[in-house]
Amino acid sequence: MKENKKLLSTIAVFAILLVLFVVVVTVIPFTKIASSWTAFSFGIVSIVASCVITVYSFKKGDSVVSKIYGFSLFKLGIAYLALQMAVSVVLLILGAFLNVPVWVAAVLGVLVLGFCAIGLIVVDNAIDIVEEQEEKVEARIKEIKTFNVNVGTIIAICQNNEFLPHLERLAEAFKYSDPVSSEQTEPLENNLRNEINILTTLVATNSENTVSKIKEIEALLSSRNAVCKLSK
Repeated sequence: MKENKKLLSTIAVFAILLVLFVVVVTVIPFTKIASSWTAFSFGIVSIVASCVITVYSFKKGDSVVSKIYGFSLFKLGIAYLALQMAVSVVLLILGAFLNVPVWVAAVLGVLVLGFCAIGLIVVDNAIDIVEEQEEKVEARIKEIKTFNVNVGTIIAICQNNEFLPHLERLAEAFKYSDPVSSEQTEPLENNLRNEINILTTLVATNSENTVSKIKEIEALLSSRNAVCKLSK
């Protein structure tokens, strides 16, 4: 609902701006030559294009970084609108007194639009690259997050007060471990996954081997963290 309201509000603002621009240019009785109408046309294009860019920027990405880049897209659209409007107004005023060639208005309009298009492509590609990198990082830290959740679950089901201090120490070790996995740590993490599954069973059955298994996992985790450090 909020997204729809934001979309409608954005379109309404630019629609009002478009109507005002058209009315002011067409109603005020001043001399309009061919270059004036060319500048007028590029002004309309800038309003529509800025509206499209703004709507697109609001929909770009869900992460904080993507939103920041999305705001850059929004600023780009507004900058294009402001620059083209300034060019159009100047040409409209000059056209009322001078015979400004059509090609001047056309070239200026195309240049401003071209620079906007280049900026849009560059920023949009940058957003895609950032999102791709974020997805890779998220995938690489997913494993250690899963371990944290699993150990937390084991603590929750533990009924033996003798095991709790050891489990809490293990949870702290996972919490402060290097969160980024790699190809080098994958075998160790597979072992950790298996050992944690075994530990879950041991805790659930109140086995006397629980503490020794916790120590084994701590040693395996230390090895994994050492590999993380060496692979950087």
